[in-house]
Amino acid sequence: MIKAALLGVTLFSTLSAFGAEFQGYQILDSASESKSLPTILVPPYKLYPTQITLGQAAVRDMIINRLGSNLFKGLNLKWDEKKDYEANVRSLSKDDLQKYLAELQKKINKTPFDGAFTPTGIFHFDGHHRSRALYEINQILAKITTDPKVRVFVPIKLRINYANSGITEKDIARDIFITRAQGYVPDSLVGIKPGMDPVDIAVLKLNYLQKKVPHLGALTDNPYRSLIGAALDVADINSSTFVTYFEFHLQDLLKEKIDKVVGAKGVYPGMPINDELVGKVRSLIFSDKDLLGKIAYWARLGNLSKEQAYQRCLMLEKKDDKTQTAQDNSDEKVCKGNREQLLKAFLK
Repeated sequence: MIKAALLGVTLFSTLSAFGAEFQGYQILDSASESKSLPTILVPPYKLYPTQITLGQAAVRDMIINRLGSNLFKGLNLKWDEKKDYEANVRSLSKDDLQKYLAELQKKINKTPFDGAFTPTGIFHFDGHHRSRALYEINQILAKITTDPKVRVFVPIKLRINYANSGITEKDIARDIFITRAQGYVPDSLVGIKPGMDPVDIAVLKLNYLQKKVPHLGALTDNPYRSLIGAALDVADINSSTFVTYFEFHLQDLLKEKIDKVVGAKGVYPGMPINDELVGKVRSLIFSDKDLLGKIAYWARLGNLSKEQAYQRCLMLEKKDDKTQTAQDNSDEKVCKGNREQLLKAFLK
């Protein structure tokens, strides 16, 4: 269990402790200042998810298109549309496979995701779909060659180091779920009681993740997430400007309505996501003015929760410009940008 390895370590974020604990990881960019942590390349199997599901349709699309055919064509490698990803990769010569994987690693290294170091693995704060795609690509590569060097790695920008003595499980849970507002585990799954301390709730959620989702391969398919994600893509919505886990929050609001528009077959894991279904979900989202008015203020503002972000956006809308700080102006720009994105999609 992760818990046993983490109990008794201290929140620590300087380079002075680096050494033995970082052996086995490639350093993508070493930190130049004593208070900074590096970006490291992590084997996907060593990542601890901080959410319980993902949209498998988005993962498949990423593997086949963004990380597959698009890169093949960019390298002038033959991609057969009638074959799946594995068959296309198997068709490469040894030299071409090396060239493809080098380009793939170069591409993904450009956008590292945040994480936290532990002695047994890395907590993964965001970007689960891409990391799951790399996890599945490595499974395919393992069937092609036993050479451990012929693999792809996930670039993680370490934001905190849990590897020194002193931290408790509560400290880790608080840091992930409260301080950083990361981690998505619905309250209904962990037996929350009225009046529970938020930190105790965070501990329940951390324990749930450790037990149910100990690695990327344990993430189950969430077809609602796939449908909502596809609908946002069609509407040209940049969900990264909204709160973390924006699609999951939308799912919480829209699940029953999606069930109705999907029809008799219902929503189920692994279901095919076609243009007709995506169009229905898009209409569901962008024909509801009240819904758009609410989610417009779910802006990504630091580590604020969606409720806190909503209240801050409302406050900034009413605040006198003469009394605004530089941070106020920056946050208001994000809030306004979200409103404009949704209005544009609504009018299409």
